[in-house]
Amino acid sequence: MSKYKMGDEFSLDEIMKSGKDFSTFELKGYQIEGNTAIHSETQEAILLQNMLDEIRNV
Repeated sequence: MSKYKMGDEFSLDEIMKSGKDFSTFELKGYQIEGNTAIHSETQEAILLQNMLDEIRNV
């Protein structure tokens, strides 16, 4: 059972440590690799800190 529940807020450090992937409000999927988000289809790399406001779920 996860220590997190729906609606919890995460810090950037928590996302980088425990997240493997996430989706945005636009329903785009990204893989988390360190401090970088990699779009699964296009391989576009974006710093995770630049996407915090767009993350819907981890």
